[in-house]
Amino acid sequence: MPALKLAPISLIVGAVMFMMLSERAESSWLLAPLWAAAIHWVSGVLIITLAGMLPPALPDTWLRLRRWEADGSIYRRLGIDGYRKVLLASPSGPNVFLKFQGRRSQIPDLEQFTKNAEMGHLTLLVVSIVVTAIAWRTGYWRTALFLTMVNVPWNVYPVMLQRYTRSRLRRIRRRLLNESTSLVVSQTS
Repeated sequence: MPALKLAPISLIVGAVMFMMLSERAESSWLLAPLWAAAIHWVSGVLIITLAGMLPPALPDTWLRLRRWEADGSIYRRLGIDGYRKVLLASPSGPNVFLKFQGRRSQIPDLEQFTKNAEMGHLTLLVVSIVVTAIAWRTGYWRTALFLTMVNVPWNVYPVMLQRYTRSRLRRIRRRLLNESTSLVVSQTS
């Protein structure tokens, strides 16, 4: 079962996030948001590292685009284009793995990359929600607040961006297929 492959990574990342809760950071309105960002950053690096050693997978039913998201309009209404522009202009810059140069042969690799990235962000989102709940319950309410605030741009929107990108790739694939089909039809006519 693919979802069970996520369990070891989720437990390790969750344990690291929990161990990073800090009373000193919690006592300061200035330090708490910085610490929440640090917790997410360390957890993200850890997920990338562990995913390379233990390749987890999401079930195909999760990765399949639903009819309501296939045209990407739901994500555009939620501001994904603006988020993507900010991400591309950020210090981390554009992701070299997602550079589409118009070749049909690139599409499968790009789709797989988006699936892997979605899995990483989704895993971190779920683990972070659990750790945030534990932080809240154990009195780290400032850290819990800032963990929640960091979770949206670092995990919720990246999951949506991966799904939006796959919907764009699907439309490109169809357009390329239609162009090649119409070319074959016109050559045989």
